Amino acid sequence: MSGTTTNRYELRLAGVPEPDGDGGPRDTVTSLAARWGVSKQAVSKMFRQPGAPKFSADRTICRTVAEAWRSSRSRARPAPADETATLSQAEAKRLQEVYRAQLLRIELDRERGDLVPVADVERVAAEDGATIRATLLAMPAALAPALHAAASSGVPAVAALLASWARDTLTAWASGLASPAYRADLSASMPPPAPATAQEDAP
Repeated sequence: MSGTTTNRYELRLAGVPEPDGDGGPRDTVTSLAARWGVSKQAVSKMFRQPGAPKFSADRTICRTVAEAWRSSRSRARPAPADETATLSQAEAKRLQEVYRAQLLRIELDRERGDLVPVADVERVAAEDGATIRATLLAMPAALAPALHAAASSGVPAVAALLASWARDTLTAWASGLASPAYRADLSASMPPPAPATAQEDAP
């Protein structure tokens, strides 16, 4: 860039209009965008910055002035060479903090009893399911004598007996379904296994 061109550009930055009849090539926003490989929006934004040279009435600008302004913007705001690395480090630090917060939350929930291992939940569910199954299988032998006695009193007496058994069983399940003592009592009250030929106890 010649000294004359530089002086013209410095005059423009100082607010002095560029002399007419410059004679150099002129560009529009569209041609500058094509020359620089950027969008027209990016070019317009560049020339809306404070101190930027202005386009003339025919919406053109001296190419030399435009190039000088673009060069000065690049020198004024050099992109740090490690910008991507800095962003990556910041993101990694943020993720690490989130991970630590999640670990602390898990530990706190575990201490409060709000969080238990999945294996423990599965084990208790399986044991409770076995308890319910055993209770239902024990019902015929446990209720047969009482049902036989109540049958002579009619259907209402049989229904009352079954309702009472259902309430007692549900209460026992709600209060101590997982209790080893309850399971031991249930096992002791169960009748002996049916003969191998019987099929009514099949799951």
